[in-house]
Amino acid sequence: SVFTLEQLKEIVKGKQSKYSLVVESSSGASIVSFVRLLGLQKDSVKQVFSAETTKGIVDYVAKNEGTIGLMSSAWLSDMDSPKTKEMLARIKHARMFNTTTKASYYPFQSELADSLYPLRRKIYVISRETKMGLANGFASFLLGEKGQRVVLKSGLLPTTIPRREIVLSKKSVY
Repeated sequence: SVFTLEQLKEIVKGKQSKYSLVVESSSGASIVSFVRLLGLQKDSVKQVFSAETTKGIVDYVAKNEGTIGLMSSAWLSDMDSPKTKEMLARIKHARMFNTTTKASYYPFQSELADSLYPLRRKIYVISRETKMGLANGFASFLLGEKGQRVVLKSGLLPTTIPRREIVLSKKSVY
């Protein structure tokens, strides 16, 4: 399952009847940014369907061959979660072909950090609060080291990669 951005454009426009795309209906921002990323206008979207939840996307993709589910990779990155393991047993990640490197990539943090995976978007924290209150406090936490570790654990790519120190000693490991 390797796709190019051009192939995805053709699928979204309805010009490739072999495939269809399903997105989560409650996350309208993701489909809007996806359409913009492909360089399309919203009136050219033809072959896109919606599911109520991320689990609904997984169920639909698992039951319908030729369906591509569009969701955040964060939903499938927590390998400690039994729900994630169950979802990954039913579907597989699609790779995206990068025309610059002539290779295909999965939506993993390292590929996002190196700008190799082409379907990525930035997430912004915007606060309209004028004084230091709950919103600015949360933003401050989120941008600090502990908050960036939470972002990292959730499968997203943090703005700053938290340091990880490994102490080596000359003691025997046996």
